[in-house]
This record gives sequence, structure tokens and C-alpha cells, in this order.
Amino acid sequence: MRDVPLHPEPAIVLATALLQHDEDLAHAQRLAVRGANGYLNGDMRLCGDYSGALTSMMVPWVFEIAAKIAIARDDFAMAFAFARGSRALQTRTSARADETEAGIWERLERPSRAELAWTRALNAGSHTARQKLAELYERSHDSMEGFDTHLAKLIAKTDTSSRPRAAAFAGEDLDGRPLSLEKLRGRVVVLNFWGLGCAPCKAEIPDLSRMVASYRGKQVEFIAFATDEAGKLRTYLADHPFAYRVVAQAGGIAERYGVHAWPTHVIIDKRGRVAATFVGGGKNADQRFRPVIDRLLDE
Repeated sequence: MRDVPLHPEPAIVLATALLQHDEDLAHAQRLAVRGANGYLNGDMRLCGDYSGALTSMMVPWVFEIAAKIAIARDDFAMAFAFARGSRALQTRTSARADETEAGIWERLERPSRAELAWTRALNAGSHTARQKLAELYERSHDSMEGFDTHLAKLIAKTDTSSRPRAAAFAGEDLDGRPLSLEKLRGRVVVLNFWGLGCAPCKAEIPDLSRMVASYRGKQVEFIAFATDEAGKLRTYLADHPFAYRVVAQAGGIAERYGVHAWPTHVIIDKRGRVAATFVGGGKNADQRFRPVIDRLLDE
């Protein structure tokens, strides 16, 4: 950190290491605050992030780290401030801030508040939220009887008005068929941002294609925006079929959706709002998406 005093990343890396080893958490929190301020002040622009894209992606995660350190120190006021700051700074819908907030309420032994936070996380695509909600229900009822009905009521009461409007797009797929988000209103839209140079992107294609087949006849559209040229995509897809509608050279659309890592998956509700975003993939990635798609189909 002495060599690059303005670079916030070393402070965050050290803070994360201290948290993982449960060592000197007071120092870890000071480092996290220092790193968070560095990102917010735009110090990364002096360290190569000229467009600010990396900063936009990192800031919510840095706030989550700071919140987890505060939780470990039982500094719940600070933890709430960082968790809610993380949500406010998100450039895409993510469950992580709600998961962090739910953890705070659990530590404070406020199950009803924790339940609300876990429900928001569930709607945003959390793969752990359903189990956490089940545990809360069983503790309060000494039984799992009636849980599914209770969960359905929780989901129905969740406020979805804060979902951001999805960025518009229009073009044509590799088969020459036109597509546009506007004309897909009334359908759940599942987007996959990928590229031929991304091994996890290619590894998940068989599972994603099976997912498409399982939703055939339902109001769901699957579109894959690739970074590559059409010719290269056709050559690859001739031997590796992909059931999504594939769009070539879609870097501009990826930029509009704030995509900085591949693969990224975005799920859009019937009203054209972003309901969930998942970064990363690989085999069985579709298991994270199916619960979100099913809930959106029921809205």
C-alpha cells in the first residue's frame, strides 16, 4: 500500500483477509472504510480505471465487505449503513445486499425483519434465501407444515416497484430474425452475455439449452448476446448447438447493461424491468435461474 497509496484495492484485500481469519477487526474496518472512500473519491481513475467501469462494479462489493466486518464487530449501526449503501450503489439488481441485511437482522434476533430481507433476496435470485426462510419458519412454528403457502404470501407482498427499467435493445439474431425488448413486453426475458473466449460461458451452454427446452410453450424468451463476429459464432455453434437466440457483436448492449464480466445473466420481468442479475456461470448455472423465472411467470 506504500507503493500505490491512492489505490484502494490493497486496503480491501487486507481487510477481507483479516475478516476471514477473524483477526484485528478494528483495523479491518478502518481499512474497509479507507478503501470504500478511495473508490467513492474516484482514486481508481488514477490507477488505470479511466472509464470508471471497474469502480462502478467494485463499490457495492466493497460496501458489502465493510458491512460484514461491522457485523463481526457487533457494530450493527455501521453494518446497516454499509449494507444499504451497497444496495443504493448497485448498477444492477443483485441479492447480495439483501442477504447481508438479513444476516444483520438475524444477529439482532429480529426474525420478522430477517424474513422480509430474505424474501427480497429470494426475489432477486438468491440461491440460499429459500433455505434461510424455511429455517426461520421452522423455528417459529416448530414444523414445516404450511411453509409453501406462507412463502407464496411473502412473495406476493414483496414490493417490486424498485426494479430498474431494462435497457432497450433491438437488432436481429444469427438467423436474421428481428428482435427488440419493446416487442417482448408480456414475456419474461432471459439474457445471457457471453463470448467464445470465455470457458465458463461455453461450459454452461448444454444446461442452458436444456432449460430453454423445459420452458417451451411458456411466455419466456431466451437471448444470448455474444461479443464475437457472426462467422466465428456460426462455426462454433455448428458443433455446439445453443438453444438461445444468439446475437453477434453485441458489446454495445453489454455496456448498456453494465456487464463487466462474462458470463452475466439478466432476467427481465413481463413489464420490462430487471428482476435479477447473476454474474458468473458454468455447469448447472441454470438451477439458479429457474426459481426466478418461475416466480416471474406467476406475477
